[in-house]
Amino acid sequence: MGLTRSIFYDAAAAALDTGEILARIGTIYDEFECYGYRRIGAALRH
Repeated sequence: MGLTRSIFYDAAAAALDTGEILARIGTIYDEFECYGYRRIGAALRH
């Protein structure tokens, strides 16, 4: 086939709408008001 083995292990990135990302950030911020941008970013990745 000519494909490398790593292609099967690499997960495709999920494309999210900007509005959906902002809604998730708002939800995290409402729950944890003292979180900074690093913790919010980590929560989004988790």
